[in-house]
Amino acid sequence: MQDKKFAHALVVGIERAPRRVTKSMNQKKIDRKCRLKPFVKFVNYNHLLPTRFVIKDDLEFKNIVTDEKMAAPESRKAMKAELKKQLQAR
Repeated sequence: MQDKKFAHALVVGIERAPRRVTKSMNQKKIDRKCRLKPFVKFVNYNHLLPTRFVIKDDLEFKNIVTDEKMAAPESRKAMKAELKKQLQAR
């Protein structure tokens, strides 16, 4: 784990959300538009804005995202792929 000089949180989110799909689109285009891109990063507590919105309990990211996996680029890539798979399944 990297030592940060500030209080921080490990944040998971959606960088690129799925786009609108219509009935007239073919399946290949629908699959392409349904993709999303997750992000994982350390964020300073001063830059966070608390809200009342909460993720449901059926999404469990704590066992996928860890500080050890954030240290190495190869493991970070695999972690993002696993997050993408879970988010798209939802």
